[in-house]
Amino acid sequence: MDATEPGYDGHISVPVLWDQAAGRIVSNDCAVLPVDLATRFMQWAATPQDLYPEQWRAQIDLLDRDVTAISATGGPHSAHALDALEDFLGGRGHVVGDRLTLADVGLWVKLSDTRPSSDPL
Repeated sequence: MDATEPGYDGHISVPVLWDQAAGRIVSNDCAVLPVDLATRFMQWAATPQDLYPEQWRAQIDLLDRDVTAISATGGPHSAHALDALEDFLGGRGHVVGDRLTLADVGLWVKLSDTRPSSDPL
């Protein structure tokens, strides 16, 4: 942060998108970064994948808002929330559409540390 704003004494967060050439932070908005990486930086990807397809963006955004809201209240760790999510997913291979999207990545990130309530860790 000091390279971008000398003497900065506010909250420091990760992840950040760093502009190495300019020597500054471009963004630290964790809600925007995945979309930016999926849309604005695809041209530099060795094997480009459209993780934010135009036809599914509304569904991806809605699901992300819902899961984020549940996550903020500790909901994903409850059996009820996980059961509802399992019902929603059914036997699908992907959260939205027929291939990997930001919905899959975002859901995995939010649930990756979910443990049974009896787990002491």
